[in-house]
Amino acid sequence: MDINYKEIFNKATKFHKEKKFESAEKLYNELLEHDSKNIDVILSIGSLYAEIKDFNKAQKYFEKGVKLRPDISFGYFNLGVLQQNLGKYHSAINNYKKSINIDDKNYYAYNNIAICYEKLEVYKESIYYFEKTINSNPKFLEAYINISIIYKKINDLSLAKSWLEKAIVLDNKYHKTYFTLASIYKNEDNFDAAIKFYEKSIELNSTHAYSYYNLGNIYREVREFEKAKSNYNKALKIKKDFLLCYTNLLLATAYSEKNEKYLDVAKNFSNNLPIYNSKIKQFNISNEKEIKVGFVSPDLRTHPVGYFIKELLNNLKKKNVKVYSYYNHYIKDSITQSIISDSEKFININKMNDDELINLIKKDELDILIDLAAITEGNKLTIFKNQCAPIQATWCGWVATTGLKEIDYIFGDPYVTPYQDQKNFSEKIAQLKNIWISLSKSTIPADVNFEVNNNNYVTFGSCNNICKINDTVINTWAAILKNVKNSKLILKYHTIFGDKYIKKNILDKFINSGAKEDQIIFEGNSPRKEYFEKFNNIDIALDPFPYNGGTTSFETSYMGVPMLTMRNDTCIMRYGESVNNNLKMSNWIAENTEDYIEKGITFANKDFLIKLKKENRNNALKSMLFDNLKYSDDYYSLLTKIIKK
Repeated sequence: MDINYKEIFNKATKFHKEKKFESAEKLYNELLEHDSKNIDVILSIGSLYAEIKDFNKAQKYFEKGVKLRPDISFGYFNLGVLQQNLGKYHSAINNYKKSINIDDKNYYAYNNIAICYEKLEVYKESIYYFEKTINSNPKFLEAYINISIIYKKINDLSLAKSWLEKAIVLDNKYHKTYFTLASIYKNEDNFDAAIKFYEKSIELNSTHAYSYYNLGNIYREVREFEKAKSNYNKALKIKKDFLLCYTNLLLATAYSEKNEKYLDVAKNFSNNLPIYNSKIKQFNISNEKEIKVGFVSPDLRTHPVGYFIKELLNNLKKKNVKVYSYYNHYIKDSITQSIISDSEKFININKMNDDELINLIKKDELDILIDLAAITEGNKLTIFKNQCAPIQATWCGWVATTGLKEIDYIFGDPYVTPYQDQKNFSEKIAQLKNIWISLSKSTIPADVNFEVNNNNYVTFGSCNNICKINDTVINTWAAILKNVKNSKLILKYHTIFGDKYIKKNILDKFINSGAKEDQIIFEGNSPRKEYFEKFNNIDIALDPFPYNGGTTSFETSYMGVPMLTMRNDTCIMRYGESVNNNLKMSNWIAENTEDYIEKGITFANKDFLIKLKKENRNNALKSMLFDNLKYSDDYYSLLTKIIKK
């Protein structure tokens, strides 16, 4: 019996290591039939069930193990690991401590206690137990890395780096140490050092996808889009299902001047989205007369998407429409509250898994489900890949293809999505009559002051995301500044211009292109009222290309500032042409960079601009950019045309 037991147990553990779980399980159970109290088998089969995520069975065997042999440290340790994986951090800590009481040299237990405290955001205790881990095993590199991450979280970057430097002294060949060190230098805005250490991590481990990914993120942030795309592609070769990497590759491609492969990247992204085996196989179409419309977004709040849909949802509620809002964020503010009141059903899906959400939406029996995020942060395109409604569309947050054939329509207008561009979209183009979106006037501060700038020089301005300001844009804008005497350019965008590296990078490129240093004025974030009033200091807004300004173009127009934009055929974010055509400002749409420069120089006449600004503001307020009622009528017409209810 002893010989037979050893043979069977060894065979079972061999199958277990080879991940032949069914075969291993069968042999473990065979052994337990002969000896139901064999602690080695009990703990082994518990580990097997934990590995295949059958946590109930795993817990049953681990608890049986510690009951039979409360003197074995490993039993409590396994139970702690199981509870940690289930997110039961307090219970996990309790069992790890029991394990340590039996064997105080189990440094893995100290390390896991520290990780649990980190998850609970009890950082002081986490640091204490990481130090205990290192005292127990000074050569355990993961503990040095983990404690540095805690210090990074509490913004003690100096101590974070010092722990990593100790790890490098112990072993200067471990890629993860350099990877973590790079992230700390990135936090310090030391991009050169961050790039250096990510490259060192790659040198030591060329199959570490996250090193390439993070390196790509840095290059995207500093507007070196070709390098960003190259690193994202390297990461995807290693990890083909790296969905976040795909979305950032799409962002970099959109910002890049070489974006002709955007559709191919989008289709690859779509092909790697997971398919779930939904419990609900068929759609039960609602027999109600009302149109049931679902909106999925992380941005139903103070955010550009919130600014555009607030009044639309209020107006749709007054029509034959029931709105279902699926919100993928934790922030609730005044715009969120307004959307809640205008929704038939509002549900926060922030903590819901995809499978659960798919079944929930199918039960709501919608006529159409509309995505408001596309590839942007917090998107739920996996839901659309799994076809949650008979008709699906994308709109508002991103006017470029998602690559998903499961999304039937992209909502645009004659300018942002002309029908002749259908070949560049996986979705069928559906056009609103005049303009693709309308800014809710109720989201603009009521007490914004409008003034005309009477100084004796022309001030150009851009409040766009700096990633849109590529090298060709800089060359073009610099040429205008060079030829308009005493002119200035205000570049305003959030807090990014507080970053010395990025600011210097942009300024150097302007100077190298012929502009003077004192012509460029950098500004960061400001409260919304103050932000709008900044346009009082701007005479001409310069729209970047090929990726035009979106929300910024509406805010610019509201303040009467004329915007110079350029026609393009990239099929990505062609907002400027739509805005200016709806303002009857087609003469402010350049055909190419030469025309853009010529128009910028010609229009830079102060007397002309002072008069134009007053006219522009009046025209803008009467236009479709801000006519929320008329826009809602157009939107409702498009819905009824598509749904045919």
